Amino acid sequence: MAWVIIGHSFSFIITTAISNFQSLDLMFDTFQFGIIGGGTFAVDSFFWLSGFLTFYIITSKMYAKKELKSVGGFIMLYVHRFLRLIFPLAFIQFFGMFLMRYFGSGPFYWQAWNFMNQNCSTYWWSNLVFINNFVPWSAQSACMGWFWYLANDFQFFAVSPFIIMAYCYNRKMAYIICFILVIISMGLNGVITAIHNVNPMTQARDYDAFSLMYTKPWTRMGPYFLGAVFGFSYFELTMREVYIDLGYTTFNKLYSYLRDSRATSLALAFIGVAITAIFCFPLGSYFNECGNMFDTSLPSNCWGYFPSVLFNTLSRVSFVFGLSLLLLPTFVNRLRIIRGLLCNELFVVLARLSYIAYLLHPIVIFWNYFDAKQGVYASTHDLWFFGIGSVIVTYLLTIPFTLLCEAPFMNLEKYLLMPFKKKQQATKDSFNYIGESQLIQNETADGDEEEPTLVLKKFD
Repeated sequence: MAWVIIGHSFSFIITTAISNFQSLDLMFDTFQFGIIGGGTFAVDSFFWLSGFLTFYIITSKMYAKKELKSVGGFIMLYVHRFLRLIFPLAFIQFFGMFLMRYFGSGPFYWQAWNFMNQNCSTYWWSNLVFINNFVPWSAQSACMGWFWYLANDFQFFAVSPFIIMAYCYNRKMAYIICFILVIISMGLNGVITAIHNVNPMTQARDYDAFSLMYTKPWTRMGPYFLGAVFGFSYFELTMREVYIDLGYTTFNKLYSYLRDSRATSLALAFIGVAITAIFCFPLGSYFNECGNMFDTSLPSNCWGYFPSVLFNTLSRVSFVFGLSLLLLPTFVNRLRIIRGLLCNELFVVLARLSYIAYLLHPIVIFWNYFDAKQGVYASTHDLWFFGIGSVIVTYLLTIPFTLLCEAPFMNLEKYLLMPFKKKQQATKDSFNYIGESQLIQNETADGDEEEPTLVLKKFD
């Protein structure tokens, strides 16, 4: 998430008054900007993680519990997902549309926020039904344009339970479906690039390639369904002792090999880092070679036809595949430094705040830029510090926003949508309590002193 926030701190600077606009291209000629240029892949890592968690968690529930395979169980999956996303989204959209304009006093602050929200009067509703990556078609006409990710994520989730259902009955079929979707996504990225001569930044001269490639599900689904494949594999790893048929799958054989070979785990991690770097850093150098987006005197795609087709075809899926190779050894307790870092309680807390941070961080960045009382001097050094500051401020603000617009509605959903299930569980706990009380009384009938604290602990 920090990579996304820092990347947006760099890219959103074009929305404010820049005092050194003529020398802005010098900012791109630095190693530090090479890291920022590859920030677009951070979103693909989100899709990978979403696919991984969705397929692992739902498969864990659906593989054995028949009730989740009913119509009611399917409906509740979608209802829960929708309610989980909609309340924070609606609250922050309202906050950005109607309240943020009163939090600044810069000379162009009001005009800037009115410009930012000019499309919201027409398309505010499409965000709330998660079709804002299609309505409006142009990404430049969207309301709160950064919400496009949620639309894609929800659309991918919509088809996920059906693939998981296929996995429950035929694992090979589910894997084939996921791989086909990954290949289709890669192929469409290559075909669109070839037809419209799209550059690696998903831009084309005299054509809105950004709206066709960057925000649409057919070009973004590759990382998600690759994450789904590894979500299935992790389910097989964790459940191999529960279900005998999962003990001899291809992935479990791989995990067994990684568990027994430290050298292989290290080699896999290095290969993963190399793959991510190969596709990450060229985007930063692209600005130097092609004069960046502000220099219209150069060709829109100076990399040439074939390199661009190859890069756009492979880049997104290859980046998350490299990420997968890095993480695979941690599943079997290898690379303990990385595993310990990812399992650290601090990251658990930050992960719970990430959804609100994603929704809120552009508002924080625009707030600073729009409230500027003088022209901003753009330099890599200054923007790095501003980006890091934006990360800190965003996460500090997510705490009250989470308490205000996320946690209460999550609890409300729990009590409104699952009252019958809770009553059933409470009844079951009561019977367990009575049964264990009787058991303890029988065991202490010979004169030993009863220890009620065990019963109370169980009852809680």
